[in-house]
Amino acid sequence: MPSDFRVPDDLSGLGERLQEHPSKAAAGRTGYFTVAAVLLVLSGLTVIGVVNPPQHNPPPQIVVISAMIAFFVFSVAFFVMGMLSQSYSLILFPDALVRAGGGATEIFRWSDIRDVYAYVNPVGVKCRLVTQDDRKLQIDTSVKDSKKLEEGVRKAILDHLLPPALEAFERGNTLTFGPLRLDQSYLYYKDKRLSWNEVAKMKLLYNAYTRAVQFEVNAAGSVLLPWCSVKMQDIPNVDVFTTLAERKQAFKQ
Repeated sequence: MPSDFRVPDDLSGLGERLQEHPSKAAAGRTGYFTVAAVLLVLSGLTVIGVVNPPQHNPPPQIVVISAMIAFFVFSVAFFVMGMLSQSYSLILFPDALVRAGGGATEIFRWSDIRDVYAYVNPVGVKCRLVTQDDRKLQIDTSVKDSKKLEEGVRKAILDHLLPPALEAFERGNTLTFGPLRLDQSYLYYKDKRLSWNEVAKMKLLYNAYTRAVQFEVNAAGSVLLPWCSVKMQDIPNVDVFTTLAERKQAFKQ
């Protein structure tokens, strides 16, 4: 973390900052600039069509000129949007994650978080936080050392969400995690259920076909097809879910 980084005054009550992750150079702008460059090239190609039109079935000049102007205007628009896009830093505190930058600061306290979604693919890991009032924050490779931040955030939120979920689970409640549910007796997937005694194997594994990590369950006696297969990114609070599942079955990743 930069030693001269100053925590905004309105964050002083959050305690000591644990991590600070500024945006990477040109983060958020690269996409705009790439589209602008492509449109500019297309605009240049239409200029060739105006100066040296094809000999056979040339399009009307007004059409070519209109296309050239449209490509150029959109190229300028995307370039301006790239220049105006704001960078931000993500700051990790003991009880919150803060997005600071662009003249605005937004606090995501662990007590405000309803769901955490984790995505894993060959390019990297990212997670998305959703609050009780539907505010959203995504952690991805647009900030420096995003993997370290993602790990810290997921651990902190797990520590906050697990105790009440564990208490409800031990009381016999059925807990819902997207298309999956579980209680002391069964694991549910949509309209199916499988008793814990019938669960042969549970695992998280990368599926090259879907290019995503999937949660798979194999039922006892079934060797060909899994009883269920769910993308990890479709399971809210997957860390809480797998921790609870470990209490009923040895969970292997």
